[in-house]
Amino acid sequence: MRVITGTARGRKLNTLEGRDVRPTTDQVKEAMFSIMSEDKKDDLTRITLSNDILRKYFPRNYTPLQMQETIIKLLEQWQRKRQQQHER
Repeated sequence: MRVITGTARGRKLNTLEGRDVRPTTDQVKEAMFSIMSEDKKDDLTRITLSNDILRKYFPRNYTPLQMQETIIKLLEQWQRKRQQQHER
């Protein structure tokens, strides 16, 4: 077995012997690492805000869903206000 990527690329690794161990082919490993290193569409279209940042703006009893709904309502109000200002 050999390392297929990184600074140790091409180095051979000691393998375990016995019938309970099956090596993964190089092609499968390459495909697996290729898939894992791809940018995922969700990662590019999602914004994540930490709970610590958001909690200081909401009452303690608000659920994440209530926080989300409030944020969306505020953004919609902000957008309408900007559109009205732009129309003037």
